[in-house]
Amino acid sequence: MIDKLFGIIMFVTLGLLSLNIIILTHFHWHPFVVFPIFTISLLFLIFVWLVTLNPHWVRSFLYGINTMLPVRDKIKSFISCLDNFRRRDSLSMLGLSFSWVLIIFFQYHTLVLAFTNVSIFDSFLAVNAVLITKIALPVSFADLGIREGAAVFYYTIFGVPHAAAFNAAILIFVINFLLPALVGSYYVFKLRWDLKVNSGPVKE
Repeated sequence: MIDKLFGIIMFVTLGLLSLNIIILTHFHWHPFVVFPIFTISLLFLIFVWLVTLNPHWVRSFLYGINTMLPVRDKIKSFISCLDNFRRRDSLSMLGLSFSWVLIIFFQYHTLVLAFTNVSIFDSFLAVNAVLITKIALPVSFADLGIREGAAVFYYTIFGVPHAAAFNAAILIFVINFLLPALVGSYYVFKLRWDLKVNSGPVKE
């Protein structure tokens, strides 16, 4: 659960920064609209990173909340997993999460380049925007449809054809989800079949 939380933190951080850059450079909105968006995003990210880099704040807060709850022991045992979690652990998790973002980015960028040209910086902004959109709209199975629609929207801002962005996004779904799921399903069913065969009939 903690690894997913840090992944979301990294996706949201890079996503908000990318969205703000896209808004500032490609949308001619009034400053009275842009400035509040930029300010709120910046303050939110500062708060998130202060909390992330100071896990003892979270631990103290949760222990304080726990003292006000009727059922304490089970919750306290859950919170105790954070007792040995330090700032260096947060930095390690953030580093791993950033590495995962880079892997996803290079997948998207390589697949888009197979269909058309796009700069690596523009592609980086588009991919981060896609990732935060997926988090904000978790309304479909394996993000199917959300990922493709977001990829088309953000990549077309940088002049990438709709077909190229859609093809890259659907290939990401096949590579990262569908193929591993099919392979995993085969081994799961094979394992169950082997266990059933090896167990044999129950003797009375």
